[in-house]
Order: sequence, then C-alpha cells, then structure tokens
Amino acid sequence: MFLNFWAEKEEFMHIVSSIWREKIEGDPFHQLTTKMRRVRDKLRVLHQHHYTHITRRVCKAKEDWEKVQIELDSNPANANLQKQERVCARQYMQLSKDEESYYRQKSRV
Repeated sequence: MFLNFWAEKEEFMHIVSSIWREKIEGDPFHQLTTKMRRVRDKLRVLHQHHYTHITRRVCKAKEDWEKVQIELDSNPANANLQKQERVCARQYMQLSKDEESYYRQKSRV
C-alpha cells in the first residue's frame, strides 16, 4: 500500500528518480514492473526505518519535547536549550502530522 505522506518527504523523489534512471534490459513492461518493484522495496525500507510504530514515536517525541521545556523553564536564557526545544517541537509536529495522515488513509481503506 502506498502511503500518501511518503510523497511529501525529501527522500521520496530521490529514491524514485534514482531507480527510474537505472537501465534495465528487457521489454518495456518488464522494465516498468522491475522499476516499480524496486521503488516499492526502497519505500518499504524507508517506512521501516522512519515510520514503524508511529504512535510510539509520537509519544516519545512529545516526552522529549516536554523534558526540554521543563529544563528551559528553569534556565530560560540558555540558547542551546532554546534551540533544542525548537528542534523537538518541529519533530513532534512532523511526526504528529505523519501519524494523522497515516491513520486517515488507513481508515479509508
């Protein structure tokens, strides 16, 4: 199953274009199916590496963000903590968006 949020990722176009540029011997239908299979396999690896257990990852990102916020409350002038808080917030928001997209699409199947 193709997950729509994959297409929004930077890696997606790189994966598809690199595989599509590969030379494959055989008739056009064989070339197409081979390339499609290779794209599927690469996307499966991408998914396993970044998006398996998405709900658990969202919870972990939220916990990390909250820990940094607590530290930042005790030391609001710390520039490193401010930067870390922004990074954690961005990561949490992106994972939440991905999780929502994933479950929205799964509910329609």
